[in-house]
Formats: sequence, structure tokens, C-alpha cells
Amino acid sequence: MLKYKLENNLTYEQTSLHFNIPSSSVIYDWNKFCSKFIGDNMSDNNIPNSKKSKRSNSTDIKVTKSEYSEEVRQLKERISELEKELYYKSAENAYLKKLEALMQEKQEKRQQ
Repeated sequence: MLKYKLENNLTYEQTSLHFNIPSSSVIYDWNKFCSKFIGDNMSDNNIPNSKKSKRSNSTDIKVTKSEYSEEVRQLKERISELEKELYYKSAENAYLKKLEALMQEKQEKRQQ
């Protein structure tokens, strides 16, 4: 998705629309996350099989150990929040499915 964005010179919003992603911030966050491990915000020379030049005119950004540690801490915290949200959404989904099944059962009994 990031490779497609770069190759087609798209904005985050355009890319999210193309891939039917509800929020462009998802792509932005993914790009930011990948840039910490790949570097240079997914520049041409970091994306495999990129059609653009392998030379980069941008300067390398040095990330200090404390900045990296803080970023890792924030990412772990965000993952924890998302796991909690997923747990509650899963429970809510199971509850609603059970409620729907009970309502259908009740409706079938009325029709008999």
C-alpha cells in the first residue's frame, strides 16, 4: 500500500480511498511505524522493486536510543489499547449474536 502510494504520487487520503481504508491516519501511522525500521519515510531506495531512482537526496535522520525507546514504549501502549478495544468489541459482537439468536427463536415460537 505504501509502495502504491509512493509510485502513484498519492496523498494519504487518496491512498485510503483506493484501498477502501476508513481513515487516512491508518496509512500515515503505518508509514511512520515502517520508517522507524526501514528509515526515510519509505523513500524510493527503501522500497523493493521501486521504479524510481535508487538515489536519495534526503539526509539521513539519526534517531537516538532514548527517542527510539520512547517510540517503542508508545507503540506498545497503543498495541495494548487496541488489544483491549478488540477484546471488548469481540465480547460485544458475541453478545449481539446471542441476542439476535434469542430474538429469532422467540419470533419462531410466536409463529407456531
